[in-house]
Amino acid sequence: MTPPLDLADKDALIATLVARIEERDLLIAQLTARVADLEAKLGAPPKGPDNSSVPPSRGQKASGSGARRPRDGRTVGLIARCTPIRPANAM
Repeated sequence: MTPPLDLADKDALIATLVARIEERDLLIAQLTARVADLEAKLGAPPKGPDNSSVPPSRGQKASGSGARRPRDGRTVGLIARCTPIRPANAM
């Protein structure tokens, strides 16, 4: 059990606790303001090339505007650039 505190120790403890409460009140006020700011940003439109410094290549693609071209039967990519494999007995 802790020994009883004298009047000066109690006053010092109360002053310390009051200071801590005031610090916490300040922190709560700052965090409340930050939450309000972040909640306001939730309603804002997303950033894109039109309303920020985001480059156009990072913007949203237009949906359904003929993004895919119909294939014409040609092979595209690495396979088309490879040379054909020769059979082992062709040497």
